[in-house]
Amino acid sequence: MCSNVSYFCALIKPWSCLLIIQYDNRRDHCCFLSQTGVHLFIMGKRDENQTRVLIYAQPPGTCLHLHSAGILTGYGSSHYHWEAPFFGPHLVVRGEGTFTWPGGSQKVTPGSMFCLLPGMRVEYWENPRRPWQYYWLEIYGAGILEFARGCGFTPNKPVWHAEVYHPIADMMHELWQCLDTREPAHPYTIQAKLYTFARLCAEASGALPRALQQISLIDRACGIIDSQLHTGLNVSDLAACLGVSRTTLFNLFKEKLGVSPVEYLREQRIRRAREMLARRNDLSIREIARACGFANSKYFLRLFKQCTGRTPSQWRADPPPTIYPE
Repeated sequence: MCSNVSYFCALIKPWSCLLIIQYDNRRDHCCFLSQTGVHLFIMGKRDENQTRVLIYAQPPGTCLHLHSAGILTGYGSSHYHWEAPFFGPHLVVRGEGTFTWPGGSQKVTPGSMFCLLPGMRVEYWENPRRPWQYYWLEIYGAGILEFARGCGFTPNKPVWHAEVYHPIADMMHELWQCLDTREPAHPYTIQAKLYTFARLCAEASGALPRALQQISLIDRACGIIDSQLHTGLNVSDLAACLGVSRTTLFNLFKEKLGVSPVEYLREQRIRRAREMLARRNDLSIREIARACGFANSKYFLRLFKQCTGRTPSQWRADPPPTIYPE
C-alpha cells in the first residue's frame, strides 16, 4: 500500500451507510466508497510554508532581531487572519491576492509588499485562480514601529508596490537562508542583512526621505563639539567639518543659541571639567584640563575661576550636590 494513501471508515447518519474514505495526499482528493457508488471530491491543498527560525539569542547591542523567515506557496485556498505582536513584512512574488486592514483593502500582485504591525488586525487571502507565493519575515524588538516606518510601512499605509522588487526578494531569500539550522549565519551577519533589507524597502517605497531626515545644522555642530571636547577643536575646525564658513557658523549660533561658537565651545569645556572634577578623584587637575581640550593648564585655571567663581581645587573639594546627580 502506498504511504501517501490513507483509509478511514465512517458511519454517516441519518442514512446509516458505511463509507470507506480514501485520501490521496499526492493528488489532493478524497474517494468515498458507499452503498450508492463511488464519489470523488477534490480537496484544497494546504499551503506549503517553508519556515526557518533563528537559533541564536538576540545579538548584544542590538534592538531588533529576526525571529523567523519563510517562503509560503499557496494552492488556491490560502486565507489568514492576524493581529501580530511583531513587524511582519511580506513580499508577493507570484500570483495575486487581497490584503485588508482597518483602514482599507488592496489587491496585491508580484512586487506588492504588505505587513503585519503590532496590534493591527489584518486579513489576507489569495485569488484561487492565481495562487500566490510570498516571502515573509518576523521581526521583534524595541523600535519595530520606527523600523517599519523606515521601510515604508505605517498603520495607515501597511501596503505598497515596488516596480523593481527582485533586490528585495533576493535579500529576503538570503535572510531565509541565514536561518538554515545546518549552517546558520552569524547573528551579526543576519543583523547586517536586516538593515540592508530596510534600505532596499526604503528606496523602493519612496520612504528614504522620511527615513533619512536631515539633522539640523545646529544639532550637528553641537554633536561634533560634544564628541570632540577632549581634542583641540576650534571654530575653524568646526566650520570645516560642517562645510560652512565661520561667518555662517557665527550667525547660526547667535540665532539658535544666543551665543557665539567660541562662547559655546568654552562653556561646554568648562561644563565637562566641572563634571570630571566632581566625579574623577583619580585624575589630576592637569589631566582633567587636557581631557577637556585645554592644552594650557594656566589658561584652564584662570578660565575656570572666571566662569565658576572658584578654582578647580575648591570645586573638587566642595562640588554642588544637586548639579550632577548619579
